[in-house]
Formats: sequence, structure tokens, C-alpha cells
Amino acid sequence: MTPSCRSNQSHRLFRTLLTLCTIGTLGITGCSADNPESDSAAVESDNAVELQLDSPKVTVIDPGAKDSATTLRYTASPDTPDETVSVVAYDGFEQHLAPLADIDRTAPAGGDVTSLTMPVDASLSGDDGRIELSLGSPTSSDISVNDTLASATGFSISLERNDRGITNSVRLAAPRDASDQARSLVESAVFTWLSLAVVFPDEPVGEGAQWSVNSRVPGENAMLQTITYTLTSIDGSTVTLNADTQRRSTLGALSAGDGHPELAVVSTESTSTGELTVDLSAIAGITGRNGVTTRVIYAEDGADDNQQAVVQDLTSAVEYSSK
Repeated sequence: MTPSCRSNQSHRLFRTLLTLCTIGTLGITGCSADNPESDSAAVESDNAVELQLDSPKVTVIDPGAKDSATTLRYTASPDTPDETVSVVAYDGFEQHLAPLADIDRTAPAGGDVTSLTMPVDASLSGDDGRIELSLGSPTSSDISVNDTLASATGFSISLERNDRGITNSVRLAAPRDASDQARSLVESAVFTWLSLAVVFPDEPVGEGAQWSVNSRVPGENAMLQTITYTLTSIDGSTVTLNADTQRRSTLGALSAGDGHPELAVVSTESTSTGELTVDLSAIAGITGRNGVTTRVIYAEDGADDNQQAVVQDLTSAVEYSSK
């Protein structure tokens, strides 16, 4: 293959991949760092769907200081007062083509993202202990979708979560009048939120402890992640954590269809930051932020530095605040 033919084929391949990835990420964006007042209300819905989530594997790396060791558990009960919180989900996808030799394989610290702000009323069901979340008026940093997003006001999210923070299932119910776009945007933001949920180990841990949580990224069948938490302090029912999130592709290669070469995954690297404060006595008592950007590089031949490679940067983050 001549250099000009390789270049033309690479650009055709890039356009094909971009189309495929754009289709695959529709609805995975959300939006706005503002915190509007929650105005959730009971709404009619006839399209509830319940999804089972894979259980993560939790491993204690270092149990931490013995003198502060305790079993970390969420302790909210149906008698716990309802709460109003704000959750902002950030998602971003960027793709470009570059010579393999010129690519920095380290993931950038963040990227261009769209954010979805979700004011949420949280309560704990007395019947089955599920966490019931009712969405106020969501807003996006992409102002072009805010009018249709308004139709998702009252979106219902129900979580079956145990006292360690493991969510076994999620039930989603959009308002009957919600647009398809609004429903897709909110559902995707919810999965971004769930993918970075705080999970505690079964064993007692003290200050300085570290544990890892290995799981499949909800809604992303091709991504696995490991979140390593460091327990920086314990003060009664309040714990503070640092989080390091690493994601990796489960794909050994990427096919763009007939007429294009199969592209192998050359490398997958993540850059992340996370600082969280958790009130164990609250229903949804988390403040802080956790985010990760993963760079995946695809190429026909990982040993040929002169060839064109496809670079994908995927960013997910969640920011929590009380209202």
C-alpha cells in the first residue's frame, strides 16, 4: 500500500469510526454546573424499566490504622428525613487521528465535556428499603437541549442499594410526557452517576486504609474500571475519601466494517481525581467530585510508529453537593 493510499484509507476509516462512536455515545452526554431549585413532583409514568447491575469485587489493599478501624456502613432508615441534593454528571468524547509516534499515551486531565445538573429529592422507602429519587428540573450546559430536558422533570429513579453502597438494581421511570431525547439524556447521566458510586469494603478499616472496587462500567459494556479509595479521615458518621479511577477497554481490537483494517488496542491509560466526603447517616449524603479521563489508542500495527492511529478520549465525572 502506497503512503497516499494508506492516508486516504486512514481518513475514511476515521470518518467511519467517528460515525460509529457518535451513534454509540448518543444520550451519554448530560448537563450545567448551575444548581436550580428542586421542583420535583409526582408524575404519571407507564414506561418503568428495571435493570440489574453487576456486583463489584471489593478488595482491601491496606486496612489502615487499627486504633480508628470501624466497619463503614450506610445507616439511613425510612425515618431519616428526606434530602434534596444536586448531582452534576459530566461526559465527554473526543476523537482524532495522528501518527502513532506523535501521540502522548497519557490521558489528559479532563477534556471537553457536557454537564447535566440533576436536582434530586431523596427518600428511603419503608416498604423495601429502596432509595427513591425524584428529579427536579434538569439543565444542560448544552442550552440547545434545555427546552426538551424540561419534560423530564419528575423522572423517577429507584435504587436497590445495600448498606455498603453496592447498587444491585436500578428502576427508571420517565414522565409520560418526557421526550425521547430528554429520557435518553437523563438515563445516561444516571449511569454516569452510578458508575462512580462510593462502595465500602466488608472488613473494618481505619484512617489511611485503601481498598479497590473492580466493576464493569454501567451502560458501557466495553469498559472495566478499578476505583481505589483511600480513607483520609473518620469523624463520627462522616468519612473523607480520595479516589483514583482507572478504566480499560475490554476490546482487543476494533472493527469498522468491510473494507477497513481491524484496529488493535495499542494502549489504554486513565487520569483521574477524586475527593469525597460521605455522611453515612444520610440517604444521599455525599459532597465532592470524582472524575476520570481514559485515552484509548487504536492502530493496525502497534509496532509501526509511522502509521496513523485513532485516539479516543472518554471523560466521565460526577459532582455532588447538598442543597
